[in-house]
Amino acid sequence: MIKDLFKYIFIVLIIYSTQIENSISQVLELSLKEMTNESNRIFIGSVIKVNSSLDNNKQYSTYTEFNVENVIKGEINKTIVIKQFGGKIGKKQIYLEHIKYFKVGENVLVMLYPESKLGFTNPVGPRWLAG
Repeated sequence: MIKDLFKYIFIVLIIYSTQIENSISQVLELSLKEMTNESNRIFIGSVIKVNSSLDNNKQYSTYTEFNVENVIKGEINKTIVIKQFGGKIGKKQIYLEHIKYFKVGENVLVMLYPESKLGFTNPVGPRWLAG
């Protein structure tokens, strides 16, 4: 009985470690040159406001407002608001693991992908490949 228990635990650990390795191997790192090329806007700034709500298409959306201190690429005003998929509304929340969500008070260098047709954008970073 105890041998069977140890055998079961061993099998579960092997399966679990294989899943972790597969998850890690699904991330594609980008070089600084690739990140810069894929960005349409790059700036240094501080996060001054973050709020989540449903957008016009009933999608969970997080709106982050930045005070822009230095524009590196693109045309950007002194303040910019970006829209990201996901957020927390009441007790319900939807967040994507691979996306950087910002917090008020952070001072950040931001490289943004171009906006989607629905107005969403995200910081340029690692890509998650389909497994």
